[in-house]
Amino acid sequence: MTGAMSDFGKRQPFDFVNTALLVTLKVVAPVFIQKMKDEWGSAWLAELNRIRKDNDAWVKERNASWNTRPALVLTNGSLDFEFSELCATVMDVSSQLRSLKGNSRITRDLADNARKLRNRQSHFKSSLNPGDIRQAEADLITLIAFAAAVAGDEAAEPIRAINRAMVAEVEDRFADASKGDALSRDDVAEIRALLVELRQKIDSTPGLQVADGSATAAKDGADRQGGDGSAVAAAPAWTPGASRPRRRRRRSAIPAPRDGLALFPVVGDELDEADNELFYLTCEQYQPAHRQPAYLQPGALEAHQANRSYMIVDVARQTEDDAGRASLYVRARFDGNSFDGPSFGLALAIADRSARYGYAEPFAGRHIIATGEIPKDGQGEVGPIDGFAAKVRLLEREAPAGSLFVFPTANLEAATPETLQALKRAEERGTFFWRAVDHLRQLEDLFADPAAAPRLAAKGAAKGNASATEEPAVEPLPAAKLEPRRSRRLMPVLLGSVAAGLMLLGGLYGAGHLREALRPDPVQEQAQQERLAALSRLAAAVPAVPDDAANCGALSEAAKALPDAERRTAAVEQGAALAVAERCTAALAESDQRWSSLRAAAAARTDAAIAEARQALTAFDLSRAGEPGNQDLLASTEAAGMALAASKGRIAALEQAARSALSQPSAANDRTLAGAAAALTEADKARLDGEGRGFLSLAGDAAARLAASDLRVAAVTKAYDRLLADNSTSTRQTLRSALQSITEYDRTRSADDAGTALAAALQDGPRLLALGLISDLQQAADAWRQSPTEATQRAMSAAARALSTEDRALMTQEQRALLDVAREGELALLQSNARLQALLASERAFEVARGTGHDLPEAIAALLGATDSLDPFDRSRLSAEHRIALSAAETVRAELSGSASRVRDALRAAEIVLVARDRVTDAMRASLVGSYSALMPLDLARLAPDETAVLDRACNMPLAGSQGTTRPVNGCKGPIIKFGPPVLKPSVPLR
Repeated sequence: MTGAMSDFGKRQPFDFVNTALLVTLKVVAPVFIQKMKDEWGSAWLAELNRIRKDNDAWVKERNASWNTRPALVLTNGSLDFEFSELCATVMDVSSQLRSLKGNSRITRDLADNARKLRNRQSHFKSSLNPGDIRQAEADLITLIAFAAAVAGDEAAEPIRAINRAMVAEVEDRFADASKGDALSRDDVAEIRALLVELRQKIDSTPGLQVADGSATAAKDGADRQGGDGSAVAAAPAWTPGASRPRRRRRRSAIPAPRDGLALFPVVGDELDEADNELFYLTCEQYQPAHRQPAYLQPGALEAHQANRSYMIVDVARQTEDDAGRASLYVRARFDGNSFDGPSFGLALAIADRSARYGYAEPFAGRHIIATGEIPKDGQGEVGPIDGFAAKVRLLEREAPAGSLFVFPTANLEAATPETLQALKRAEERGTFFWRAVDHLRQLEDLFADPAAAPRLAAKGAAKGNASATEEPAVEPLPAAKLEPRRSRRLMPVLLGSVAAGLMLLGGLYGAGHLREALRPDPVQEQAQQERLAALSRLAAAVPAVPDDAANCGALSEAAKALPDAERRTAAVEQGAALAVAERCTAALAESDQRWSSLRAAAAARTDAAIAEARQALTAFDLSRAGEPGNQDLLASTEAAGMALAASKGRIAALEQAARSALSQPSAANDRTLAGAAAALTEADKARLDGEGRGFLSLAGDAAARLAASDLRVAAVTKAYDRLLADNSTSTRQTLRSALQSITEYDRTRSADDAGTALAAALQDGPRLLALGLISDLQQAADAWRQSPTEATQRAMSAAARALSTEDRALMTQEQRALLDVAREGELALLQSNARLQALLASERAFEVARGTGHDLPEAIAALLGATDSLDPFDRSRLSAEHRIALSAAETVRAELSGSASRVRDALRAAEIVLVARDRVTDAMRASLVGSYSALMPLDLARLAPDETAVLDRACNMPLAGSQGTTRPVNGCKGPIIKFGPPVLKPSVPLR
């Protein structure tokens, strides 16, 4: 990696950060994607899009202006991440992936810092100065920590190599003065110390370190050089759950007092008193090659603090009366950037103004310490700050002797007695003096007047070359009163102003004669006034954003035509006009570059480059179309511009159609999306970015959905046409199945031809199906009436159940009567089932009664009654079991048919025996025994009690013996046996 860096040439620090961004993306993205695949499997992309969607919905609830991000799609089998999108995705899933959960908060902070770093790099240009080197080093450490957190420590090694290459580059530039930038002595000393620190820090930056509330790279194992040359032990790496280590944030010792230098105290709620620290910042004027978007260039600050610095300087300069000096460019350098909050605003406002005006004589040899907030819309007011008491205690310990401490009046009025006592004690000891203000205009006496500013700036620079360890000889300022009364605090200033005024009057009196002698030639003076007036007049015609090249050219030429002496006069009187002229010069130079780009693209005959260059032309550039060659250049490149506009229009149509299809899925939106994709040319597709390629993939899905819908709609229309020709059961079933496959997506196709045919089938098809079902019911009811069998009844019931509520709504009154017939058939079936069940139950009860002799008459009656209740419909449904029961009933019925005659014969024979008494003959007995033996069990069961008693007495009558003795007739019961035809029980199968 280091060898490859030699191909880059001599670059600025920010170039190495840009390279590190690309390397970080290449090494982190594949490992991050693989982690998601390992944990979530084949559905990893769907899970990732779900998490992004949930996060967007959560943010949307709290911020209605939030734009929902489109779903991520694969391009050639992988995700085409941009760096900012990679950081945002890591922030989305840091708490979801098991491999990142352990340090999810730290990883999320690192990803957020890396994303902010990327955004800052796109708007930042650096040079070889300590502040920019520190910023680049801090950015590289952030990228090292981010890569290690997401992809492991080995992924950070390529970025460490870039850090080494940057140090080597800086050393090379620093060693060869002819290749480097112009550096001051302070910059030289600072860069020397910085290089020592960088070399020690490169290879000692492992995984995660958290300090001062943000995630940074750890610095283990190495000592770093302090500002005074002493070794300062590096803080051990902090891990979650461990106590936070103390570390010093200022990089070097506080310099000697000079213009553009201001100090500010930094304290924190979570830090010990020993960790509070006195920071400093320096401002210096510089002249950029081109117009810059802001007058301030803040180095080594996080994005939010840099934006706050722009606001502070803008508000502070609005309180100044000198418009020319308010438009000068200043570069600010902060020694240490590990602070947050707005309290550094007053120090920055003071340092910025002193860099342009210089400090006034009473303050030129003192350190100025300031703390206070500059509100955005406060018009120069100084707002109160937090931690005031801790800052006073810090200054008691660390403020350079004789310093002036400036702070908000509101903090003085709210100060505790202990803090007021500390302020008084500091003044008595000479540690520092103080002043409370509530507006920036109360600090006018700190700065030199414009005429004296160059002299004081030179003097301040000379003082700035003094050793940082030497304390300047200072005289004590007038002691401040603890009461917050402005009149008393300003009394010494007023007295000094009166004395200065008296001296000025004397000087003016003496200078009057000299001015009379040196009065310029009237003609030259008039010409000078005319040139300056023309300069002001031309500047007044130019708006804040120049839009006319002719006006700007005239103003720029007028400014260049001014002699040096007049330019120095104009710097004071027409400073605003000169500032406008500088903006015009910069605008013309930028316009020349854009026209040159268009000429180069036209010479290369590359349509895409021509179109891009034409689109880059502004209204200011087009105002120069009349210049030689420009009109012909525009005409020759117009076709490429129109082609690019048409291409962008087609791509915009694709994006709009894709977003509509995502927000409201329908066939019409899919058709529009597919059409927009089909309209793209190969050149259009080559210009698509990652999001555009995702939209193109969505168009393919839309085309597939339309094709599937076409198949379903064609099946319905074909079945409908067949039903019109043949309303049979099979065609109706086919149409019904096809209609059931139709989705809501298909129903939205009413605008095309397929949708029109589908609408007809959907509207008329159900009616035809209903008519067919009604016809089926009519035929089944007729068959039931002609032959009431179980088969015809079930067919009729099935036809009735097939009718839906919509079908029945189409039936006439006569057709609805068929439903009553169907219900009667179902009732007949239920009643038949009940009668057949009763037959089986009575047959089983009869078998039990016949076996036990109990309740046999009742069982016989139930069996015969169940048999008699069967109708023809029942007999058509008889099973084998039912037929066995009927056979038993018929057997019983047959037995009962001769029972009365047998009982009558037996009773008559018994009466004969009873009448004969002791004259019973063998013939009588034989007749009795024979008739009794003829009785069946059913006969005996039917005998009344008195009839049973008659038979018992007759059978027990004595029989006359042959020798005058008798013997009983008791034996008549013996011969009786259980006889009768066998009856098969239901449990005995038929043979």
